[in-house]
Parts: sequence; C-alpha cells; structure tokens
Amino acid sequence: MFKCGMTSTELTVELNSEHKSLTLVAFSRAKEFLPMSVSGDLVADALVREYLSKAGLKETLKALDEEKPRSPDAISNRSTLRKAVGLEKYSAKLKKRHPDEPLPTTLEMLVNYTQAKIKAAEAAAESEV
Repeated sequence: MFKCGMTSTELTVELNSEHKSLTLVAFSRAKEFLPMSVSGDLVADALVREYLSKAGLKETLKALDEEKPRSPDAISNRSTLRKAVGLEKYSAKLKKRHPDEPLPTTLEMLVNYTQAKIKAAEAAAESEV
C-alpha cells in the first residue's frame, strides 16, 4: 500500500509492503515550497521514489511501481524535485560545504532543513523568555 498527502503544513508518506513498512511525516510550510504548477501528490511520489532508490530498497520500489505506476508527468529529476520543494539554495550550500560527499535524498534534506528551522525557532523563543 502506498499513500501520500500534502497539506499547507504537513507532508505525510506511508508505504507498507511485505518487505518494509515506512511512515514519514515532515512538517513545513509546504505552500511556500511548492510552485502552484506542481501537484503535491507528484512531489510526494517523487520524494518517496528517490528515497527508496537511494536506500537500495529495490523490492519495495518495485512493489510501489506495481501498486502505483508513475504518471506521465512524474518528477524524475532530482534538481527539479529540489526546486519543487524549495531546497535549491539549501542543497547548493550542502554541496559547497561537503563537495566530496554525495547529497542526501531530497526527503532527507527536507526533514533536516525543517528540523533545523524548528530548532532555531525554539532557541529564539527561549532567548526571548
């Protein structure tokens, strides 16, 4: 089973198969990241497919492809995916800081970026008290 959804504040991805069970939730200001021309479902599909592929979860990716085949307008380019979620500058910074290391998946970048923003906001709120 594959289920994904995106609202203005949450990206939720659930993937269950005989081989693996994966549930990811990333909180963000999704409306600010997504251009109006890109469907949230297309972005969520691409995030999961990229993650599974890079993680080497071939059987799980195969099960996903069987259960939910890629649409003709699916995002298949990492650069396009990063642009769709507003992580172009963040990924460029990562690449500049660690030029010899491969970039993490876009989903991992999105989660790391969101966690860093939450942590910064919490620290700012604590310093005001």
